[in-house]
Amino acid sequence: MSEISCALEAERLMIEVRSSFRRINDDEGLTEADRKQLKDFYLQHMIAPNARKLLEKHFSNELRGNSGQHHRMTPADRRRRDAMRNSPQPKTNTPNRPASPDRNNTQDR
Repeated sequence: MSEISCALEAERLMIEVRSSFRRINDDEGLTEADRKQLKDFYLQHMIAPNARKLLEKHFSNELRGNSGQHHRMTPADRRRRDAMRNSPQPKTNTPNRPASPDRNNTQDR
């Protein structure tokens, strides 16, 4: 009976995801980037906790040693990290702005 219950709960969760994604895709006020960001957020913050509860409920013995504190990097996390790494860094010495003195390397007076 537990297998059937697990399968039904998993199917309900998948129906919820498909329905939500359909609504996001049908929203004409969103850009593709907005849609992707919303889907990533939805999966990470709304579906993942529910999926975890479902797994813990039906497979508690297999998950017993896992504290649940590990955060697995999502595709959205990777994109944010890569965007930050690839973003242009501010220039420290622009032509119209003098360089600020380095506090650690000042001469003794």
